Amino acid sequence: GVRLMEILKQNQNDTMTVEDQVMIIYTVVSKHLMDIPVDAIKRFEKEFLIYLNEQHSEIGTAIRETKDLNDDIIKNLEAAIAAFKAQFSVDVDQLSIV
Repeated sequence: GVRLMEILKQNQNDTMTVEDQVMIIYTVVSKHLMDIPVDAIKRFEKEFLIYLNEQHSEIGTAIRETKDLNDDIIKNLEAAIAAFKAQFSVDVDQLSIV
């Protein structure tokens, strides 16, 4: 719930393509962010979408063109999530202390 709320927060002038929304919401609801601290979620989202658009643009293109999240797209998205998470690091010095 908290991670999804962080993802859904958007600045008024920030726009996001439908395919980017689909990819990041899939990542959250599939519980791929459970090991990411809430304070790092927005940075994860920003860097992950850059990564997807630069390294795996075919995933977003397939979502946009098919208007679907079929098994092939999910398989590719799952692989991209795993690859990105393997290189994403959380800087504990930048996290809020509650």
